[in-house]
Formats: sequence, structure tokens, C-alpha cells
Amino acid sequence: MQRNALIVVGLAVAALAQLLALLVTGAGHGWGQPLRFSPALFVVYPIVFVRLRSPGTLAWADVALLAGAGLLDLLLVRQTGIEGSEYFHSVMAMPPIPHLWLLLWLLWQALAVKILVSGIFLPRR
Repeated sequence: MQRNALIVVGLAVAALAQLLALLVTGAGHGWGQPLRFSPALFVVYPIVFVRLRSPGTLAWADVALLAGAGLLDLLLVRQTGIEGSEYFHSVMAMPPIPHLWLLLWLLWQALAVKILVSGIFLPRR
């Protein structure tokens, strides 16, 4: 797949996550943090998909993705606690939409780990 197509796929996945986040918010009575954090996916998903096309290479973006994942996760957990974890628990009791959002949120991070690991342990010769 060409680089531009990978970027478009990344943007489409981010758009799906943003839509799911809107549904999770539930007109203000749901968990609001996915709506606030999903815009980051418009940046990270295209980068991750493009970087997946270069297995065995290591770039600064790979380390930055993983550092960003950790930071965003910490902020998401912190903001969820500030908002009130009862919103999180009540939304998680109503599958599948919040679970799909969480899957998309964690998927880019798992792919970033895969990219970093393959860059370290499977260097291209």
C-alpha cells in the first residue's frame, strides 16, 4: 500500500474512533475523556501505519510514539479520575461501543511497541 493510502487509512481509523468517542460521551452523561483524547489519533494513526511499512528500521518517531503513548495514557487516566470514575464504570457496563473505542485507543500503542521492537531486534541489513 502506498504511503498516501496508509495515511488515509490512518485518518479513517481516527475518524471512527472520534465517532465512537462522541457516542461514549452520551450527550454529557457519559465518559467525556475519549472525546477529548481522540483528536490525538488523527496524528498517531497515520504515523503508525506509515512506520509499519518499514520493518527493521528504527526512527526517532518510533521512540516518540511510545513516549507519547505513555504520556497520553497517564493524562487519560488522570482526567478520568478528575471527571469521576463512576462515568467510566457506567459506560463500560454498556458494551460494545466504549470497548471498541478502548480497543482503537490501545491498538496504535500496541503497534508502536511492535514497530520499536522490530526496529531494535530485527534490524534491516
